[in-house]
Amino acid sequence: MLFLNIDNIDSRIANSIIELENDFPIRFSSDGLLLRLYHDKENKIEFDKNNKVLKVYFIKETFIYFAIHKLMNRKFDKSFVKKFNKKLEELAFQIDCSRNNVFKVKSMKILIRYLAFMGYDVLYLYLEDTYQLLEDDYFGKFRGRYSLNELREIVEYGEKFDIEIRTSIQTLAHLDTMFKWVKYESIRDNSDILLCNSNETYKLIDLMFRNLRKALKTKIINVGMDEARLLGKGKYNELYGYLDKKEILYNHLLKVNEIAKRYDFKIEMWSDVFFSTGYDLYNLNEGIEKKVPDDVTLVYWEYTQKDKKEYQRIINMHKKQASSIKVAGGAYNWLGYSPNNQYSIIQTKNLFEVCLKNKIKDFILTTWNDDGGETNVFLVLPVLNYLSNLTYGNRNTKNDFKILTNIPISQFLLLDQLNNLVQDIDVSYYVNNSNKHLLFNDLLLGTYDQFFKDFNLDNYYEIYKKIRVKKSNKFYYLFYSLKKLALILNIKCEITLALRKAYQEKNKDKIRDIILGIDNLIKEFKLFYKAYKKGFLSFSKPQGFDVQDLRFGGTIFRLRHVREILNDYISNKIDVIEELEEEQLDFFGNGKNYKDDLNYIEYSYSANSSRNLNK
Repeated sequence: MLFLNIDNIDSRIANSIIELENDFPIRFSSDGLLLRLYHDKENKIEFDKNNKVLKVYFIKETFIYFAIHKLMNRKFDKSFVKKFNKKLEELAFQIDCSRNNVFKVKSMKILIRYLAFMGYDVLYLYLEDTYQLLEDDYFGKFRGRYSLNELREIVEYGEKFDIEIRTSIQTLAHLDTMFKWVKYESIRDNSDILLCNSNETYKLIDLMFRNLRKALKTKIINVGMDEARLLGKGKYNELYGYLDKKEILYNHLLKVNEIAKRYDFKIEMWSDVFFSTGYDLYNLNEGIEKKVPDDVTLVYWEYTQKDKKEYQRIINMHKKQASSIKVAGGAYNWLGYSPNNQYSIIQTKNLFEVCLKNKIKDFILTTWNDDGGETNVFLVLPVLNYLSNLTYGNRNTKNDFKILTNIPISQFLLLDQLNNLVQDIDVSYYVNNSNKHLLFNDLLLGTYDQFFKDFNLDNYYEIYKKIRVKKSNKFYYLFYSLKKLALILNIKCEITLALRKAYQEKNKDKIRDIILGIDNLIKEFKLFYKAYKKGFLSFSKPQGFDVQDLRFGGTIFRLRHVREILNDYISNKIDVIEELEEEQLDFFGNGKNYKDDLNYIEYSYSANSSRNLNK
């Protein structure tokens, strides 16, 4: 516990420091250590033992809250001075507020306090159609969209801690949920992509900027434009003829930039489409012939571990294309229900070092809600804290992290093991979402059965036993639900390894045991659902959880049906189980190694659960 006397501090900053008491072991007393703040040209903490005064010298206010975090590790038994050379101009974090997981405003305030405590400067809210357009009620309907008043409240709360709130929106692709409304079909090129060159498209984009300007104070906005792989291949081609997608993107960018300027926005955009032929990102040796406008910033996003020479090659391409560049790394919360913090930390470190080498001063750590937003962003706090310490040149310690959460960092890193397919493999160097594959893998179809072949059944049970978080902790249900998931995966693995073998051997006694295992699996699945729902709804708006209801409910009903089929078989009501009669195939191509199974990610629930479920 740190006791501070803040009586003579500027009231606005003092009130912000008091806000931190909501989450961290700070208390305020006239008998506490006297805190004095000085706006200066360097970030420095100084303790004067003789006068019992803590002096914090800061360039930006965000350092004040970072400093308080670091002071909580110190013993105040002698005088000391510590300087912090901040290596970035802007340390930014992005939370995905689309795709079925939209944080409540009160949760966003908690996140802002955590970011302040780690010294972050900027928070990006990734919004596809989850914000209000006053003139268009269909936009974001039933999606948990933020009202303009809610956005204003978040912006104003960020100001308390000198954290600038910005939005990352979409003005080209990733608008598949919007296109579920027939109203927008006329401005759809194909897939999730807007129809470029259409006046109606630019009217909609104008509404986006117009409304966001009413809520935001920042001048910077990210306009997306990433992963538009099929750009120009649909209605655009029918109406205007063929044009290379990079040219279409460039022309679209100029129009979007013109609209943004009307509302005093300076735009950033994800850069991949300029440098990619398709699904392989940044696989070209050069971008478009034209240079992007000087007032547009390209953001190079990279979430995979690559050789530093490859990072450098891609950055060199960006330098030729734009005068303003930012870099974005990723904290893996998009692997289903569990994160991979260790892989993210190594990737972030390597990318950060290349960033500094190239004198790029803005780094964005992103999170994403691919296929449902199952993993809460607070579960990747180890990555956020690690990047914070990298930025300020501070040493990472276990105690430093525990102050953030009152949970040992080992508990967070344990969650990575839910994606550990093979024993004795370091999860720091491979990334997959096997937790989701195995959870939804059908017992009869067995698409992913081969993932179990070398599996040690004790693995998930050991994780189950090791996850221990106090119920009083605000993150309790996030951990408890994954504890239940570990148990489910353990049961599921055991059944999967036994079922087909027992059927092939016509071992009906073993199948009776498997039926009891399915009974237990259904029971535990219901407990997992209950805990997961509690954790989800404590932080996020309810819109979007309907998807989890459908998936969990469908899984339970499928398990009941499989149990019924097995009962019919052992009671001789049926002679064969047709699905188990079919020969199993190597998912990765019968030994042809189409993909590396230790680095395989499949987000889609439809692909994970069945070969028959149409997207």
